[in-house]
Amino acid sequence: MRISYRSLFAAASIYLILPLIIFFFAFVKILWAVPLTVLFAGAAVLAYRSIGKDKYINVSIVYVLVAAVLCCAWAYIAGIAEFAWTTPDHTARYAILNDLVNYDWPVFYDLSQQSNPAVRDILGTGETVAFAYYFFFWLVPALIGKAFGLFAGRVALIIWSGLGLLLTTLVLNFMQKSPKVTALILFFVFGGFDFVIFLYYQLALHIDTVFDGWNVEFNIHGNFFQTMNTFNQSIPCWLITALLMSFPNNKHTGTIASLSFAYSPWVTFGLLPLAICQLIKDKKQRTLKNIVTPGNLVIPAAVLAVFGTFFTANSGATGVRGFIWNFFAPDYALMIRSYLLYVIIEFGIWCAIIFKDQKSNPMYWTALATLLIMPVWKITEANDFLMRGTLAPVFVITVLVMLKLDDSLVRLKKNGNDIKAVGVVVAVFISSLTALLLLYTSIGSTMQIYNGTYPAGLPKDSIVSFGDIRDEYFTEVTSRQVYVYDYEDKPFYQIFGK
Repeated sequence: MRISYRSLFAAASIYLILPLIIFFFAFVKILWAVPLTVLFAGAAVLAYRSIGKDKYINVSIVYVLVAAVLCCAWAYIAGIAEFAWTTPDHTARYAILNDLVNYDWPVFYDLSQQSNPAVRDILGTGETVAFAYYFFFWLVPALIGKAFGLFAGRVALIIWSGLGLLLTTLVLNFMQKSPKVTALILFFVFGGFDFVIFLYYQLALHIDTVFDGWNVEFNIHGNFFQTMNTFNQSIPCWLITALLMSFPNNKHTGTIASLSFAYSPWVTFGLLPLAICQLIKDKKQRTLKNIVTPGNLVIPAAVLAVFGTFFTANSGATGVRGFIWNFFAPDYALMIRSYLLYVIIEFGIWCAIIFKDQKSNPMYWTALATLLIMPVWKITEANDFLMRGTLAPVFVITVLVMLKLDDSLVRLKKNGNDIKAVGVVVAVFISSLTALLLLYTSIGSTMQIYNGTYPAGLPKDSIVSFGDIRDEYFTEVTSRQVYVYDYEDKPFYQIFGK
């Protein structure tokens, strides 16, 4: 099976832009929806046409089919669509799809319709609020759910997620010297060396901790755990980062990178330095003609105008924010220790392993610098700025480690006594244990749910709908993160919104 890069880019562009077009026609005035659709579709066509000489990979049909099944299985066992065990983040994830399926678009909530008296006491009655969140990843499955029912929408969400993982894997295959299954395997298991710290806490200190999240204020997730928590951000933004790394010119860097803002403003913070690097790293392409283009200026401006005003309509969603040392005071020794562990465990070992091969690669240095600097600032109680903002630079490290692993496996095949190559394989195995333990936990807990022996309540049952919250405990966070009060006075609804 011969796959061309141009056809893969076209498929990825449709995957990323189709939800935005649905949003334009469902949530935006028709006066804006039509020109915005033409603008984004036209930008994708121009980017496609600028690729020039095409590249191809040869893969078997069996490989693509097996990869597709495994990607859907990944989505399922990560808890996407809530058929399997989920993390607490799915308290809201389940409600998002429900409301997008069951409510008219655009979505508004009449607070007087809350059936829980405790919720009504907190929210008051009689006010109508708008729904604003980065829910774009759900829109295609939600549209299917509107046509065929919520169950169909949930199944569609798994397939849609699996498709995004598959497209990203195929782009990774283009970055390899020759397509290998290591792209999908490493994509799934990649993360830091959290398992080592987990064992230390459990065996030496006798302290219970979690696989990912042991480090105070410096908590970032491996790839599998990202999908378990924020698949709506991670899956499209991995694909965007892969396209950014593989695209052959810089004339449309702005178009590709700016799409991430619609799916996750957090990821965009960490992606921006990589986009700038991609824009200027090649001396031959570092010209005014290549940099000052519609693809690098118009689309980012349109994204910022439409989605920027949409997200900021709810000004209280970010919660706490500030310099990181403010959250450690007066124990600055703990801050330094936590930061050093973050650097060493999460990416430092990997950067040391690939240093010799990548020391002349600007993307390597940009990713490293971004990961070193991002912890300076914190936004939200859980520090989403760091947890999600590091997704793109960590993905760059994933790609570079993948290339190192491929080279090491080739060397081992030629010489089984290659100690350095063995070391790389061992490092990959140790780092993968976190993802494998999470996989084991998810499978075991899912089996308990299905046989009725799971000992706790399920996150998906806590809210169900933002329009009728079941558990009053989640009223405050819902009110702060998804409701837009006085929406008629907000720029988005005054200019763009229906």
